[in-house]
Parts: sequence; C-alpha cells; structure tokens
Amino acid sequence: MAKRPAWATKKINDAKKKNPKVVKPFIKRMVSDNGMEIIDKILCPKCDAPIKSLVIDDRFTESQNVGEKVVIRERMVMAELPNTQNIRIKMDGGGDHVMTVCKSCSSGLSQNDLEALYAADLVQFGELEKNGGGSVPWYVFEGKKPKGYKLED
Repeated sequence: MAKRPAWATKKINDAKKKNPKVVKPFIKRMVSDNGMEIIDKILCPKCDAPIKSLVIDDRFTESQNVGEKVVIRERMVMAELPNTQNIRIKMDGGGDHVMTVCKSCSSGLSQNDLEALYAADLVQFGELEKNGGGSVPWYVFEGKKPKGYKLED
C-alpha cells in the first residue's frame, strides 16, 4: 500500500488553513450487529449534511416465525438522498474531478471552496487506502488544481 505522497499532504494542509471545516474525512462508519465495520453514511464535505445513507430496501424484507414471535429481517443499502448534487470540477492541465455535495452547497462555490473540496477527497482517498480500500493511484491527482465547476444533471 502506497503512503500518501508529500505533495498531497501539502495540498491538504494548505487547503485546511484556508477552510478547516471542509478538509476532513466525510465518510462515516459504524460497527454492524455482526461486528463488521461498515459505511453508515456519507456527508456533504462542506456542511456535513447527510447526502448518502443506509436505508431499508423493501425488496429484500423477510419474515420468519420463531416460536410465537415473528422475526423480520430487513436489508439495508446505501442510497443517495434527495439533497444530493454531483459537481464536475474542471482541473487545470485538463480533466475533471467529479464529487458529490448537498444541493445547498452546490452553488456559488469559490476557488477556496473548490480547493478545499478537492483536498477533502484526497483526505478521504487516504482514509480508504489506510482502511483496506486498495491502493490509491496518487499520480493521477498530482499537480492538479481546480479552475471552475459545473453542476451535473
């Protein structure tokens, strides 16, 4: 597993100085009933409003009679909430970076906001890598700087 490179740490620290409330992990985890750590919800990196959450998937509800009781099993799935908005951040040197925020935070984003959101994603990539989510291809993100954005449909 690769360690987060120095350039990414510098980008994160620079953005954190300008916008400390945004540059942080935004995927929240919990321990399930069977002891596994799972993703519980995903927050808007800018304001911490939930944008994705575990919800009951009615297609997989099961009931079973156990003695005189009925046991109901419900399957949970991660679902986007109605306030979710994808933004496409244009990067200097070409390419785009797509991420999700809440609809309230999706308009009027400043350059500092875009840099903080991009840095928040770098923080989250490092967290996922650290927690067994696979190696991050850090070279893909090196030298990129946000230069504008648009809302996704």
